[in-house]
Amino acid sequence: MWIASIVSAVLVAIGCALALWLGERYWWSTPVAYAPQLPLVLAPVIALVWALVVRSVPGVAFNALVLACALFGPVGLQVHRPRQPSGETFRIVTHNVLELGERADEFVTRPLVEADIVCLQEAGDPRFAGLLADREEAAVGDLRIFTRGRIVTTEVVRPTMDGVRSALACEIELNGRRLAVLNVHLSMAQPGRQPPLRRRIWPEYLAHTVDVRGGQFDAIRNWVERQELPVVVAGDFNTPPTSALIAGMRQRLVDCFAQVGWGLGHTWLLRGWPVLRIDYVWLGRRLRPLRCWTEGAYPSDHRPVVAEFEPGE
Repeated sequence: MWIASIVSAVLVAIGCALALWLGERYWWSTPVAYAPQLPLVLAPVIALVWALVVRSVPGVAFNALVLACALFGPVGLQVHRPRQPSGETFRIVTHNVLELGERADEFVTRPLVEADIVCLQEAGDPRFAGLLADREEAAVGDLRIFTRGRIVTTEVVRPTMDGVRSALACEIELNGRRLAVLNVHLSMAQPGRQPPLRRRIWPEYLAHTVDVRGGQFDAIRNWVERQELPVVVAGDFNTPPTSALIAGMRQRLVDCFAQVGWGLGHTWLLRGWPVLRIDYVWLGRRLRPLRCWTEGAYPSDHRPVVAEFEPGE
C-alpha cells in the first residue's frame, strides 16, 4: 500500500511540475500542459481506496492530501460559493458554436436569451446573423457579439502574426453604463501549419503553436492596457488554465470561474465527455464577479460559459 502511495505521489508531483511550471517552456512539456489533467487523480484514488481497505489512518491521510493536491492543482477543481450582488448585475455568455450555421436556431437557448452580452465563436456563417433579433450585433470573421444594450463603437484587434484570427472589440452601453468587451478565438497554428504526420517535425510545430497563441495573448493584453472603461474579455482561448499564457492573463484580469465557479468547469467535449477548460470570461478593474458556470453543450463540442458580474470599485 505504501509503495503504491509513494508512486502515486511521485506521479502527481511530476504531473504538477510538467503542467504548472514547465508548460510551454519546452516543446516536449507542451503536450502535458495541454492534455486533460483529470487522469492525474486515478493513481491517488486507487491508493486511497487501498488505504481504506487496509484501515491505515496514516495512509488515508497521506493519499487524501495527494489527491487534494492533484484536484486543486493541475486538475483545477473550484469550490467557490456565489457572491451576493449589491446592486445592478449583468450577465454574459460565451459559446463556440462549431460553425453549425445550418443548426443556428438550436443555439437560441435560455442562456443566450437571458444574457445581456453574447459572444459567439465559429459563427461566421450568415445564418448566425440576426440570431437574437432583438439585440444589436457586431461581427468579424467567425466572431459575433450580441447585446441588449447599444453598441457604441467596434474595433478589430489584429495580432502581429499574419493569418491568425483577429479579435472583435465593442464598446457597449448597458443601462447607462459603458463596458469594453473583447470576443476572442485563439488559433492553434497559422493557416497551412497542421499537425505533422512525420515525428521529427513535431518539435517545430509545438513551438510554433505556442508562438502563435503567445502573439494573440500579447494583442489581448495590449488592448486591455489601453482601455479606460471596465473590461470584459470572453471567448475560446484553446488554452487550459495550467498554461503560462493564462498565468500572464491573471496578472491583469480576473478569471470568473476561478473566482466564483464550482466544479471543474470543463468546456471542451471529447466524444461527448467534458475534458478541458479552454473557454473563459475575464473581468478587468471596476467589475466584480458574482457567479460563473457552464451550461449544456447543445449541438456544439463546447459548453457555453455563463458569468454574472456587477460594477465595483
